[in-house]
Amino acid sequence: MPSNFVGMRLKGLKQLDKELQKLPLALARKIARKSMREGAKAILNQARANVPKQSGTLKRSLAITVRKRRGTKLSYDAIVHPRQQSRIYTDGAAARQAQRAKVKGARKKRKLKNDGWYAHFSEFGTKRGMRAQRWLTKAYASKRQTAVNDFARSVRKQLREVVK
Repeated sequence: MPSNFVGMRLKGLKQLDKELQKLPLALARKIARKSMREGAKAILNQARANVPKQSGTLKRSLAITVRKRRGTKLSYDAIVHPRQQSRIYTDGAAARQAQRAKVKGARKKRKLKNDGWYAHFSEFGTKRGMRAQRWLTKAYASKRQTAVNDFARSVRKQLREVVK
């Protein structure tokens, strides 16, 4: 996963943090992960609206990943990024056998869905003429506060459900 794509780390919100610390660790982690995902959805939706559309593959490839930060008990990062998949080829022996039998398409790659390997080109541009469009950076800048508010709302809602 590229480190140069938009992520979200929350600092502050001390009261919510204190409330989470009072809970059992497994439950607090579940609430934090779910809330980080909820907060990042605003950025994801704006990024999907901003992304340059040619085939729609890049738009479909955008996803949210929430992962725990190393060395911490209750700290997570929410990352909005394009999914990147490796190329898949047909099995070598089967492809050779099909090629001998002159079966059409024996050595072709299978198409992958939602493969956004080229996202950084449209986001940051290239040296040789592709202009930077900054669709993900603009989405983050415009929806940052909304994401924080959604995160806080989600934590409060889940804490109320736990108390009941």
